[in-house]
Amino acid sequence: MFADGMTALQLGLASTLNATAGQAGGTALLAGHGLRRLPATKVPLIALALNIIAASYATWRLHKARVVD
Repeated sequence: MFADGMTALQLGLASTLNATAGQAGGTALLAGHGLRRLPATKVPLIALALNIIAASYATWRLHKARVVD
C-alpha cells in the first residue's frame, strides 16, 4: 500500500493530529493518497474506513470515561 515506512509514518502522524482536533483522521489519509496518485476509486473507501475506525475508538474511549452514554 505504501511505498516506504516514512510515508506511512507521516500519514499516521497527520491522522493523529487530525484526531486530536476532533476529526477522525481519514482526511489526512485521503490527502496523502491523493499526493501518491493512488486510484481514485479506492481512496474514498480507505478514508471512510479510517474515519469509522478512529471515530469508533474515540467514542469507545469517551464512553469508557463516562463522558457520553
